[in-house]
Amino acid sequence: MLFSLLGIAVRFFSNYLESSSQVAVRSIASVFVLGVFMLLRTETFRFNWKTLHKRAFAVFCVTGVTSTTFFILSVTQIKAANSVFYLYVASFVSSFLIGSVFLKERTTVQKSMALVLAFAGLVVFSYPIQMTSVMGIAFGLLAGLSDTLHFTSQSYLKEVKRHTLLFYSYLFGGSALGLWALISHEKLLQPVSAVLVIAIVILGFLNLLLGEALLYGFNNFQLNKGTIIVAGELPFAIIVNFIVLHEVPTIAEAIGATLIFAAILISNVPMERLHRSHKTEKQHA
Repeated sequence: MLFSLLGIAVRFFSNYLESSSQVAVRSIASVFVLGVFMLLRTETFRFNWKTLHKRAFAVFCVTGVTSTTFFILSVTQIKAANSVFYLYVASFVSSFLIGSVFLKERTTVQKSMALVLAFAGLVVFSYPIQMTSVMGIAFGLLAGLSDTLHFTSQSYLKEVKRHTLLFYSYLFGGSALGLWALISHEKLLQPVSAVLVIAIVILGFLNLLLGEALLYGFNNFQLNKGTIIVAGELPFAIIVNFIVLHEVPTIAEAIGATLIFAAILISNVPMERLHRSHKTEKQHA
């Protein structure tokens, strides 16, 4: 749902900012909102540098920027729907491999079914698939790989408090993309109004909620299962866009979104618990 609301906000701010500038402003707004919140709650901005997994921390901060940047570059080369397709293809494959090989996550029939169903939903949702731009495809795949590395790295950073981790991640992202926007002479906020400032603060708050939800989710879900759940942004985007923007989805989008939603349900059905319950019932029968 938060992804969908951010998507609407992106459309609104496209009238005022170009892509990198928009992400930079969004990140800096999140830093401001989170910083005020942490000060009011007297939360610490410090972390133990000696025990910190420095490589994972660097990967977490950098991939938060590269994921967005690569996706933006992909959208400039091919259709946005196809960029989403390549992002999730890379994300599904890389999360499955990293989860299985490095994180030692179990591969089950249930997970495999959910992954195949989610992939089928992506194909239908994004059809027709464009393969006219090699760079567009490459950037989309790199965005998905960056997402996976971002979610993986946080599993090595559990000693750092969530708010502290998000604060420095957004600070790095906002600074890096803000510098890039200045170097590339992107369009800046003009004219600035009270309504626009309030909208930026709300955008920062939504962005912060999304980061918080993703951190919490991937700390409590396995990597490959979590990636399938994140793909739920597509069904929710259709619903939100229909309600708010009155955009009617195509038949392909509706079918694809339904398949993805079914994949999420399958991946979260407690099969082992159901099996044990069924076995207990048989024993008592």
